[in-house]
Amino acid sequence: MEPTNVTTKYIESLPDNIKGVISNPNIESRIREISTKYSLNAEQGESLIDIVMLVLAGIENPDTLIENIMSDLSVSEIVAEQIINDLDGRVFEYAIKEAGDIGGGLKNNKTKEVADNLPEIRPENLPLVEQSKPESTVSAPVPNYTPKAKVFAPEPTQTPISVPRFKAIPLEEGEIGENFIPNIAPKPSGQGIMENKLNSVMKSTGDSETQTSAPKKYTVDPYREPLS
Repeated sequence: MEPTNVTTKYIESLPDNIKGVISNPNIESRIREISTKYSLNAEQGESLIDIVMLVLAGIENPDTLIENIMSDLSVSEIVAEQIINDLDGRVFEYAIKEAGDIGGGLKNNKTKEVADNLPEIRPENLPLVEQSKPESTVSAPVPNYTPKAKVFAPEPTQTPISVPRFKAIPLEEGEIGENFIPNIAPKPSGQGIMENKLNSVMKSTGDSETQTSAPKKYTVDPYREPLS
């Protein structure tokens, strides 16, 4: 950075801890590393160093840092936000630590106004693009009621349905006869058939014996000689 006469006089009036931070070579080297990360040319790199040094000295307001980077470096808003995120973690946090170690803290010296103008230090693990803060949600009130006990009704039983049966028509005594019950003669058994056959055979043999055994009546014996 090539300070003008006004800038030089202003820096010389700063406390030693602030002058030590501005003249610290580690601050400038860290800024150049960020310039290399985003592929800035030499002119853009020098402009970024000037912007950061003016903020550390309290000349520029940290609130206008993103506009100054966009206009002086000719980069988009997204790239400018990413550069600021790296500056917060690599440069401004380191500068505040060095200023406190050299002069006993920025808020305990005569340059409290310069310390108040330093940008707020953000956590290291921030996304490259700032995210919007989540909206606070209000939980719905829990209803205060007592749950009713469940009553289980018994299942309805099915009543049996009577099925009509066909009744036999009563018959009078006179209606039961031969036309109603068929007259079926019982079949003769085998023993009865054999007995009938034996009886018929015995009967026929008996008749023949009686016919043959009956003596013939002859008036004259054919085998006797006549007496006279």
